[in-house]
Amino acid sequence: MDISTYAIPVVVLIIMMFLMSASKKQPKVDDKGNVILKLPIFYLIVGLLAVFGAVAVLVYGLINHEPESPFALLFTVVLILGLAVPLLLMGLNFRLIIKDAGVEQRTMLGKTKAIEWSDIQDVSFGKVSLELKIISNNNKIKVHMHSIGFGTLLEAIESHTDFNRIKIGIPQ
Repeated sequence: MDISTYAIPVVVLIIMMFLMSASKKQPKVDDKGNVILKLPIFYLIVGLLAVFGAVAVLVYGLINHEPESPFALLFTVVLILGLAVPLLLMGLNFRLIIKDAGVEQRTMLGKTKAIEWSDIQDVSFGKVSLELKIISNNNKIKVHMHSIGFGTLLEAIESHTDFNRIKIGIPQ
């Protein structure tokens, strides 16, 4: 019996439990009383490790240069970076601020989007992506279920709009 058959699902289960417990923590509140949701530090750590891994693969490939496989090396590095950089940027930049007037999001690229409570037209939840989408005429804000204080966001949505967990499709 190969231990990796069980080890990988167990590690994934532990990580998912950690992320779900992080989302139930209380979010930070700034001096103005705004609630600030962030992603767990896990996103930043995994992103950093993957970037370092991509650099290590690139350095190893360049040192042990095999002329017939430069595209395989380049493809591997680009693939790892393509997965790592978004995690790193999300861990560094993502913020969702719950204000009295509405919600404001800073995306992984540092852009700011805002939606007032009265402008919200739809709120939906992706069961596969685990993202809550808040939609207005002009903007769409996505918030991952792993965000620290996700429950606080749901409470704010329920208190300021006609949407609730059942209508949105979020499991209890």
